[in-house]
Amino acid sequence: MPLRQSGLNGLICETDYCRNGSKGFQLPPSAPSNRSYVAKFFSSKIISNELSTIKTAISQSEFDDENVEVRVNEVTKEINTKYQVEEGQKNEMSIRLPPSYPLVEVEIVGNSRVGVTQDRWNKWILTCKIACKVCPPSVGGLQQNGTIVDALTLFVSNVKGYFAHLNECAICYGVIAVDRTLPTKQCPNGHWFHALCLFKVLSLYQLRS
Repeated sequence: MPLRQSGLNGLICETDYCRNGSKGFQLPPSAPSNRSYVAKFFSSKIISNELSTIKTAISQSEFDDENVEVRVNEVTKEINTKYQVEEGQKNEMSIRLPPSYPLVEVEIVGNSRVGVTQDRWNKWILTCKIACKVCPPSVGGLQQNGTIVDALTLFVSNVKGYFAHLNECAICYGVIAVDRTLPTKQCPNGHWFHALCLFKVLSLYQLRS
């Protein structure tokens, strides 16, 4: 499906089409010419709209916590999220929107971690990347249809849940899965799992066997 060049609304519709997932859909070509065109005529407005949406979401209850701080920098096009564990010690993640967004995916970086193992931290960041990744439906019928706000919500929920000693998934180390569900499956050894994580692992096992 070629990139529409009929104005900002056309490109937004194209992005929504991608998020909704359509059979046989392929992401618009990301050749330098297309990236330059989008960055020049559309991206700044789309990014501005995205940052405005994030600012609105920040005021919601999920981010209403004295230990949580979310800041939107409209100059650098970054969203910085911090969770204070102790005074002066914070777990911090940043999301940066590239100049040719949404043709180029956002960049998510874990800036600092406190009281969390590297493996657990890496899986949290990976979950956030999956959450706001635009892609068509997978073979198993699942698709990622998330937003940057979803990624922020996942990060905050998982960090808060971990330090509140809530049950976390033994696969992704998260309290909240990408589909925003809690771990509901428990094995005889007492480990908890998200249904989505188990489905993915079992699907991979079947493909390899």
